[in-house]
Amino acid sequence: MASGSIPYAFPDKNSYHLLIPFYAPNNERGSVWAVAMDGRSGTVFASALTTMFTLVFGYIWILIVTIVVFFEGDRKLRRYVALLTIWNIDKPWNACK
Repeated sequence: MASGSIPYAFPDKNSYHLLIPFYAPNNERGSVWAVAMDGRSGTVFASALTTMFTLVFGYIWILIVTIVVFFEGDRKLRRYVALLTIWNIDKPWNACK
């Protein structure tokens, strides 16, 4: 063996492998379930998760608007103004402004 060279060692069977679940150590909770990902897979996974949550939030908003619009309440003018406001809001996050 040449001087200064580092011999190759096989990884321990408890080491982290890509896309294989494992329990990562955590100081606060002991150990947590995790999956190791490379950079590209992690980015695709985070993008897919963000898209999924955005779509689910949008569908929940549509369900809420539908329930509010078809709910039989009192027939006062301010109810219709509120219904018109809710119906014309194009994005759910604008409802809280």
